[in-house]
Amino acid sequence: KTQFIREDAALKRDHFARLLEMSGYHGDFDAADAHSAAAAGAIVNSSSSGSGSGGGGGGGGGVPAATNDAWSSLQALREAVQSVCVRSEWSTDRTTGPTAPATGVELAAWQRVLSSAVVPFESKGVLGLDVVPTSNLVALAAASMPRMNVQAIEQMPNFGLIRRLERIATELREDDRLLRAEGLDVLSEDEMRDAAVARGLVDVDDDAPVLRSKLAAWIAILDAMEEAYTKVLPASLVLYFPAVLMTTTYTDGLVDGTLVK
Repeated sequence: KTQFIREDAALKRDHFARLLEMSGYHGDFDAADAHSAAAAGAIVNSSSSGSGSGGGGGGGGGVPAATNDAWSSLQALREAVQSVCVRSEWSTDRTTGPTAPATGVELAAWQRVLSSAVVPFESKGVLGLDVVPTSNLVALAAASMPRMNVQAIEQMPNFGLIRRLERIATELREDDRLLRAEGLDVLSEDEMRDAAVARGLVDVDDDAPVLRSKLAAWIAILDAMEEAYTKVLPASLVLYFPAVLMTTTYTDGLVDGTLVK
C-alpha cells in the first residue's frame, strides 16, 4: 500500500505540474508581465493554435489570450490562498481554520477578494470545466484518478469527463465536511495520508504532523472561500486547487512552494 501511495502522489504531482504549464504557469507567479511568463512556459492549445498571428489575441509572443486569462485566474486564486494564510491565525489544534480579519470593513473587502477569485472557475468562466480545452480536462482527470489509464481517459467524451470530475469534486468537499465535523485527530496516519493523496497534497516523506497541517489548511482555505462566495464552490476550482497549492506555502512554511527547481 505504501508503494501505491508513493506512486499515486508522484503521478498526481506530475499531472498537476503539467496542468499548470498548460495554463501558462512556468514557475513565476510573481512576474510582472503575465504575457512573458505565459510565453516562457505555456503549452496549452499548442496542438490547436498556430505560433504566429492567428486569432489568439495580441502581445506575449503569440501566446493565446485564453492562456493569459487562465494564468491570471490562477494567479488570483493563488493570491486569495495567500490572503487566507496571511490574515488567519491558526488555532492550536490546527483544525478549526482561520479567524476573521479584525473589522467588518476589512472582512467585507477580504471576502470580495476571495469571491472574485472563484468567478473564473464558474460554468462559462475562463477555467470552467465546460470551457477549458479537452487537454486540460484530461490532465485534471488523470490527476484526480491516477490509477486510470490516460489513454482510456482520452477516449472519454468531454461531457463524460466533466460529469466524472464534478462527482470527484463533490465527493472531496463532502469528505471535507466529515473531516471538519469529526476532527483530524481521530484519523490514523494512514488515513490522513489517504485523505491527503486524494487531494493531491502529499509528498512521499510527509509525516503525521505535516499531513494534519496540510489537510487542515485545505479545509480551512476552501471553507473561507466558500463562505465568501456564499455558494458551493465550482468543481473546477476544487480540482485545480492542488495545482495552485503546489506554487505557494500554505501551511506555515511546512511546504516548499517552488514547482520549478
